Amino acid sequence: MAGLVIITSNRMDVLVGHLAELLRRPAGPPLSPETIVVQSRGMERWVAMELARLNGISANLRFPFPNAFLESTFRALRPDLPERSGFEPDLLAFRIMARVQERIGQPEFAPLRRFLDRDHRAAKFY
Repeated sequence: MAGLVIITSNRMDVLVGHLAELLRRPAGPPLSPETIVVQSRGMERWVAMELARLNGISANLRFPFPNAFLESTFRALRPDLPERSGFEPDLLAFRIMARVQERIGQPEFAPLRRFLDRDHRAAKFY
């Protein structure tokens, strides 16, 4: 199926029924996988099993999580993006820590300063 299809419902059986119907229609090269964005591996298994039950088969499907899907989409559009996002937790922690250290003397940071002053171990800052 070409393009992006968004179907809304608060019932999983309705959603997977629409998906099964879409996948029954040939819409692209037969060896190109279909992408179905899911929130968990459990949801991936359930969707795959339901599609197999409804269509008689469930094959050549990709089930990325939302972040992985968006990252691969952005990389396809912008190959020049850096390998690691500046918003990854370990990188973001250092960026935030640097900003806090620059401003720790300001009045609005007094509660944080008192908290950090109680114990001088650097690990507490993380």
